[in-house]
Amino acid sequence: MSLFNRRWVWSNQISEPPQGGSGKHTEYDYGAIAPSPVVSGSDFSLTYSGGSSGISGIVVQDTVSVAGVGVSMQFGAAQVVPGDWFYSDGLLALGWSPGNSITNKPPTFIELIQHGLDAPIFTTLFDLTNAGGTLGFGAVDPTYSSSLKKLAVDNSTSSLWLVNNLSFTVRGKTYPQDTMFFDLGSPTIAIQNDTVNAYWQSIPNAVRINGTNWAMPCSAKLPDLHFTSPLNGQYQHVIPGSSFTGALAYNVPVLEVEVPMCYGGLVAQSCPSGCAVMGAPFFGTHYVVWNIAEPSVSFALREGVQLGIAA
Repeated sequence: MSLFNRRWVWSNQISEPPQGGSGKHTEYDYGAIAPSPVVSGSDFSLTYSGGSSGISGIVVQDTVSVAGVGVSMQFGAAQVVPGDWFYSDGLLALGWSPGNSITNKPPTFIELIQHGLDAPIFTTLFDLTNAGGTLGFGAVDPTYSSSLKKLAVDNSTSSLWLVNNLSFTVRGKTYPQDTMFFDLGSPTIAIQNDTVNAYWQSIPNAVRINGTNWAMPCSAKLPDLHFTSPLNGQYQHVIPGSSFTGALAYNVPVLEVEVPMCYGGLVAQSCPSGCAVMGAPFFGTHYVVWNIAEPSVSFALREGVQLGIAA
């Protein structure tokens, strides 16, 4: 799931099945539907910053149902898919129309459903430990309603859930972050390089793997990371340090002390500005309410998540 505006599924007309084979996926057979769902004169083509490229195909219109909410909408039926997508059946986007990967720029899923919900919101609650979670529409879980903190979203020029003027605190020093987009599809949190360096340099035996990524001993007790927004006064939002321990790392420089090393889920953003991402470490530890109409994101620490020490 992503918070961009892209939505596509595998079709049964993949021209060259990538690694894993097209037969291992749930495929959309648009040729078996009457009348034809194909949108004449429209196609889609897109790339992803994580390395995927060349996903393309035709556009169809059909009913899309998620968590009991259904709507007739246009989406891509992929005919070309790169090998690094062999594990996925497609992608559902929960962003807005600007920058749409479909040529005629049709409304997105959230734009179509918002007026039919009891409230124009959807909610997410994920669990990094069990790799599961829930997606809800139209209502807030009362367990979290009294503890939610809100950030305004700027969607005036983008399909993304952008939040401006955040700042992070590491070891008593504040690091400004001009813009971040909140994306359920990102496996990491990517922010300014200076902030990331300050965080990992405080961890014994943490090492930089390349220009953006770090690794640390898997047993390390990682400090929590705090961030603030001028719209919320001096309230500090917390991302638990435990959420930054990733998978085992095998390409780490040799240390004097041989210990298992893990990738860190806090990485440096890959461009000077405009590409910072709030990803899985945040969403795996927070209940989040996405208000489509305002727009805004509100969140509270997920029940059972333990905090550590401040970075």
